[in-house]
Amino acid sequence: MGNNSDYRLRRRLFEQHFRYSVIDRHQPTQIRETHKLLRKYLESPESWLLDTKYTIGAIILDIVYGYRVTSDRDEWVEIGERAGTNFQRSVKPGAWAVDVLPILRYVPTWLPFTGWKTFALDSTERRKIQVDGAFEMVKQAMKEGTAHPSMVSRYLEENENGGDIPEVAIMDMASDAYGGGVETTLSSIYGFLLQMTKHRSIQQKAQAELDRICPDRLPTFDDRKKLPYIEAIAIEVGRWHPGVPQGIAHRLEKDDSFEGQFLPEGSLVIPNIWGMCHDEGTYEDANVFNPDRFMNAAGDGIDLSVHDPRQMVFGFGRRQCPGRAFAESQLFFTMALILKAFDILPPLDAQGKEIMQPDAYRSGIVSVPKPFSCRIVPRSSAMAELVRQTE
Repeated sequence: MGNNSDYRLRRRLFEQHFRYSVIDRHQPTQIRETHKLLRKYLESPESWLLDTKYTIGAIILDIVYGYRVTSDRDEWVEIGERAGTNFQRSVKPGAWAVDVLPILRYVPTWLPFTGWKTFALDSTERRKIQVDGAFEMVKQAMKEGTAHPSMVSRYLEENENGGDIPEVAIMDMASDAYGGGVETTLSSIYGFLLQMTKHRSIQQKAQAELDRICPDRLPTFDDRKKLPYIEAIAIEVGRWHPGVPQGIAHRLEKDDSFEGQFLPEGSLVIPNIWGMCHDEGTYEDANVFNPDRFMNAAGDGIDLSVHDPRQMVFGFGRRQCPGRAFAESQLFFTMALILKAFDILPPLDAQGKEIMQPDAYRSGIVSVPKPFSCRIVPRSSAMAELVRQTE
């Protein structure tokens, strides 16, 4: 029960910080860094892949630790990325024999077939650098009076004012937030860019909506309710290829059953989210990328009479991702800004013909499109000037 109670405390802290009613506390960070990304696309469109990754890392580092990324290739973004990669490998169901035979944890590393133990020791050391190092960085900044508001500083301040939150819970909560936020958000944004290279008509329809709502300016968070087609694209991106297609495996604490199938205590339950999102009985032409499936007949609002895939994509029930509100707002804002300012086009071959990019995704707990090529081109000189003015 100790681990379970620790998890519940971390989740409660996470939910308090990210609940929908206060999600706008993060908007200044999201605006600053996403505008910076647009300027990078304008200045060096060929490096869009890395620039997008570092932007999402910078946003989440600021929100979680109050750390402001000032260089294009920041060491803390790299540390977090390595820790996140190790996390993905460690939680993959069935990847490690020790999960089935716990007694193996006592074997020495020099025995054959114990690479998992070397990996575990290395992951623990990397995680310690990330978790302890970033946490101590916040504590030192608070002591010096230079700390920016963040998840970590918020709960440390509560303790200074009489709270009794264990510091290890704050550290682990922050690590969960960073590790769980970067790759999943990138999966959605990269997936969006990939689909835009393939569906010019969808892109143009979205740009027409943006031009009606904000003809002479870049979109803001306040425009979200007035941009239903952008929202529909975001929903379809998640349905088309869920960032976590098999969810997170859960172990049953007691015997259970499902549709007549007995599931004994200790069973691993792995939800096939990808399969649910591609169920032809729920989504007509499920293998077609089509945001219009979530639009009403008039074309001016969202219609969720078709099952809302976000009820699956972000997990289930009490274990649904507590960062959902942030993830949805960041995806909307990034998509709206990019579509307003740029055309996302497929690359060209030597003869100037467009090269369609394959729908190839990296396998793993978090499934991200494999590196692909695209051209990010300003829609006009006026749009390019709007981007420059965000400086």
